[in-house]
Amino acid sequence: MIEQFDAEPLPNQGKKMDEVIIVMAYSAFRARSVGEICMLMNNYLVLIDVQGIVDRDEARKAGMH
Repeated sequence: MIEQFDAEPLPNQGKKMDEVIIVMAYSAFRARSVGEICMLMNNYLVLIDVQGIVDRDEARKAGMH
């Protein structure tokens, strides 16, 4: 994903995130399951999905807020 957009990774990117914000509906985001997104996050799962690409019921079942 980083190479596709000619971007540079943020420092400490290997650490888990406090929240995930999905703003664009790129296929790389659509391809991720709720479980894969949860694995990127800390214990309190906050997901802001502006495009509505993540199944809301599935996200709630996974404990996302």
